[in-house]
Amino acid sequence: MRIPIIYITGHSDESKLKRAKSTAPLGYIIKPFDPKQLQITLDMAFRKIETDQQLLHYQKRLEEMVNKKTYDLQREIERRKTVEASLVRQNEELVALNKELKLKNQQIMAKTLKLYQKDQLLKKLTKSLLDKKDKEKKVIDPEIVKMIRALQNHFEEHTLDEFEVRFSDIYHGFNDRLLK
Repeated sequence: MRIPIIYITGHSDESKLKRAKSTAPLGYIIKPFDPKQLQITLDMAFRKIETDQQLLHYQKRLEEMVNKKTYDLQREIERRKTVEASLVRQNEELVALNKELKLKNQQIMAKTLKLYQKDQLLKKLTKSLLDKKDKEKKVIDPEIVKMIRALQNHFEEHTLDEFEVRFSDIYHGFNDRLLK
């Protein structure tokens, strides 16, 4: 803490005044002086000291508030960086999962297409055998006829349309991709 200075002197020359100013006094009174002038200077000095102390107090409080806010902001920045890093990791995981699901979807589409092709082939073969039997009026082994009828019934009961409806409920747009 700075000690307050009030000069009471008989010297008023410029060099002494300049030296006195360099010490930042609270007053400079030249002798002879009026006691009232001294009282006013002292009152002003005390008021200045009080004001300076308040200013220091407010400055400390302001610095504390700035330090607290700075600390809070640094913590928030760290928290956001952590959240951002977590979101980046989750995004990378989702991208990898998406690639994996696309591959599985393509595999399912390929298998479904093969099943559809086999289904169509069996349908044609069954129809061809029945047509040939009817045209040539040949007797075919009853077991073969029974299997052909069972296949025909299967095709009538389990149409691809039924499969497509159920499958497209799960995989929207699947049929469109299948036919491309």
